Amino acid sequence: MTILLLLTQAGGDKVSTNIVKGYRTYLLAAGKISALTTRIYYGNLPQSVTLPAIVLNLTANQSHRNLSGPEALARATIQVDCYASGSGSYAASVGLGEAVREVTELDSVTTWGTETVGHKTVSTSRDEQDKPIDGSDSFRNVRTLDVDVWHKQQIPST
Repeated sequence: MTILLLLTQAGGDKVSTNIVKGYRTYLLAAGKISALTTRIYYGNLPQSVTLPAIVLNLTANQSHRNLSGPEALARATIQVDCYASGSGSYAASVGLGEAVREVTELDSVTTWGTETVGHKTVSTSRDEQDKPIDGSDSFRNVRTLDVDVWHKQQIPST
């Protein structure tokens, strides 16, 4: 229930958040990702969390329509933030981001959790640093990816 509440707050309606839940399930099951981290969160990175970690946010979900009404086809954009800290954290955040890119784009799976997915690609990536607020010089490095995925969505009944 807590996860659904967070998803609703972070990503809008419950229907569109199924794709984020499915993507999290998929990433947790991917050996390349679970070898690096099993800490995958929605919305925000918890305080004092052990890194590396991943945070997922649904930034867009575009439903498509035809002349007779809504279709089951949608394109979602999921922001994936890959966090690492400490010595070598830039390389660690980049490595985690590249692992996410690889399992997202190169795997031929057609489902993420219970969601049917089609074409999926990382449209952009960028690197950032979170400055410390405790007066230390220990930065957190973040590789951010924007994942675009075409998926079938449930059409709400009226």
